[in-house]
Amino acid sequence: MKSGFTVIEAVIIVVLIAVVVAGIAMTKKKQAVTTEPTAAPATTEATKTETKTTTAAKTDKMADWKTYSNTKYGFSFKYPSDWKMSENGGNNADPSVVSIVSPETQKAPGSSPDDMSVYYYPSVADEPENKLNKLGATTLDDMIKKNSMITKIGSTEIGGVQATDVIWGGLGSYYAILTTKNSHLYKVWFSNTSDKSMLTSVEKQILASFTFTK
Repeated sequence: MKSGFTVIEAVIIVVLIAVVVAGIAMTKKKQAVTTEPTAAPATTEATKTETKTTTAAKTDKMADWKTYSNTKYGFSFKYPSDWKMSENGGNNADPSVVSIVSPETQKAPGSSPDDMSVYYYPSVADEPENKLNKLGATTLDDMIKKNSMITKIGSTEIGGVQATDVIWGGLGSYYAILTTKNSHLYKVWFSNTSDKSMLTSVEKQILASFTFTK
């Protein structure tokens, strides 16, 4: 009876031992690996608090603002208490319903007497330049196309109603917002602003507070 192992048997035993050792090592390696928990996004509560703080700050800034409301023409908006308000001002041929002017403009020499004015017309056909030049426009888009002084620069929204951003030429260039509500034409005019990008933060807040009441 032969004692010991043959060469082949020895090789097999060595291979088996190597496989077992490798298996044990892999198992330990897997056990050692820990999965890092996914980092949670910035706390929702912190985000909510920041949003509430921002909203509260805006509300606080407008807390002492005045409200202009016109029941006849169906609109209202808020404006700072230190701004001056006047009605039926401007060009006699095309008086505004209401105009407001900031303290800065009141002090600045050479500035237009008003910063923002709101105009109302029973219909597009009643807009003064449309009538004077006999353009015959009956829709807002038609009026913009036919009046060479008006350049459409984009679309916007005011008081929850779709509106059009325009640059109105003539004796200078002025930014204005045009919209129709219940077939009536409304024009929000900025006398000291030639482009939408020039609106101040206060003017943007005034526009955001604009509401149609009928």
